Amino acid sequence: MDLSFGTISAYGENAALPHYEPSVDHPVTLQPKGLYLVDSGAQYLDGTTDITRTVALGELTDDEKLHYTLTLKSHINLMTTIFPKGTKSSSLDPIARRPIWQEMLDFRHGTGHGVGFYLGVHEGPQRIASVNNDIDMDEGMVTSDEPGIYIEGSHGIRIENIMHCIKVGESEFGEFLGFESLSICPIDTRPVIKEKLLPFELEWLNNYNKECYEKLSPYLEGSDLYLPFAHHPLQFFPICRPVVQCHHSAKLLSICQSPIQMCSLTGNLPFFLKCSPILCLKPIHASNVFSIWTLNMQV
Repeated sequence: MDLSFGTISAYGENAALPHYEPSVDHPVTLQPKGLYLVDSGAQYLDGTTDITRTVALGELTDDEKLHYTLTLKSHINLMTTIFPKGTKSSSLDPIARRPIWQEMLDFRHGTGHGVGFYLGVHEGPQRIASVNNDIDMDEGMVTSDEPGIYIEGSHGIRIENIMHCIKVGESEFGEFLGFESLSICPIDTRPVIKEKLLPFELEWLNNYNKECYEKLSPYLEGSDLYLPFAHHPLQFFPICRPVVQCHHSAKLLSICQSPIQMCSLTGNLPFFLKCSPILCLKPIHASNVFSIWTLNMQV
């Protein structure tokens, strides 16, 4: 129906501003290096969306790879956590930030906000943040998971999915809850330092990207179906063993609803940057398919 908020489209040092707004007065030229961040969302009759992906446009620095990997670990930590019913939403914040804090880094915004149903994209009462919130995270709540790292004058990274709070099970200690992702958009694996991921983190990442392929492929055909990472997942390499560099060609896919205005960008744009990746709620409806965001990937 419409966008749920103004698209944040930021490259390089501009992405270090979490709420960067493109300006025609300060155009930016995309280069075959560094990281590009896009945060976008839309209003559908079957839900409100909000998603962020950071993708590599080419060669990356060691810091960019490290910070991307830490952000991904933070995202996975929150998405996979299990907690007792009655846990305050703000109490989940340190679980997400732990991998980033261990490197004495941090980010100055909340980790997660509530999302309405064809309503406000930022909606309470729950909020996962360092500021105390006395609201329980409860079954049925829809919340974002969006950690990031922002280095002034250099780069910014954020990975965001919308997640649904679900009941995981019960024990003699009571009922336990967890999350499932509602976002269907592959996560770029090229910037990942594989040896810094724990086995459960690699498993989640591989399973998630495989799920994206399985959910999107029925609506695609021809070369758009080629997503090798779904069949050749990242492997875990213990620190004591050399890391084997594997190279594959793949495509990053996203369901898109409307093109964004790339007014801040000049030069030769890669064709996959001409549309805005929008979260696709499960189940996927063919009527939502607008265009395909593709990206050659090496993992």
